[in-house]
Amino acid sequence: MYCLDSHGIKLPLTSTKEYEPFLSIANFICSFLDNDNEQRVEITAECWFMTCKIYDKFVQLTRRLPLLRYHAGKMAQEEFLYEPKLLLHLNTHNIFAYIPENWLKDGFQLITDDISLLNIWEKFLAGSEYIFVFLTIHILHHCRVKLLSLYSTKEMTQYLTDLKIVDQANCEHIVIASIASWKKQGKSLLDFPPTHN
Repeated sequence: MYCLDSHGIKLPLTSTKEYEPFLSIANFICSFLDNDNEQRVEITAECWFMTCKIYDKFVQLTRRLPLLRYHAGKMAQEEFLYEPKLLLHLNTHNIFAYIPENWLKDGFQLITDDISLLNIWEKFLAGSEYIFVFLTIHILHHCRVKLLSLYSTKEMTQYLTDLKIVDQANCEHIVIASIASWKKQGKSLLDFPPTHN
């Protein structure tokens, strides 16, 4: 339905892999909606509408991934001031230039605690793309022990691409720290430069 509605794609599709993030976002959104039988049609329509709108926002943001990578690298020089070994390791392997695209495509669902992720989405949907800069930084900080144990850019980027943070306390800590950094430093850097299509 999304393909036909938004992209005019002819069926049958040879692959739906490109739209796996759409399905992932849909599952996440619908899990929060009441699935009462009497309201099923209304709930299904609401889930469909919200999924399309939110997915499209993440698609637009993914097109600006180079900007997120740039700003994450820039802000890390301040955030990791007291983690010089980690900062040197990340810079040496140019990891900020390889922040995984799939993090943005599925709305950072590597944060598996639903409430924590909703707190981040709330900031994004209210207009702050820059919250993901700080979320990226604090995810990297959380993974510092593992990252420091890897000695090639390929290994590090593969680890980050496959990453899932499943412990609720870890998810909460990362999100709380990200929001605190965003509130502290994000005012002058809240928005990316406007894009011109």
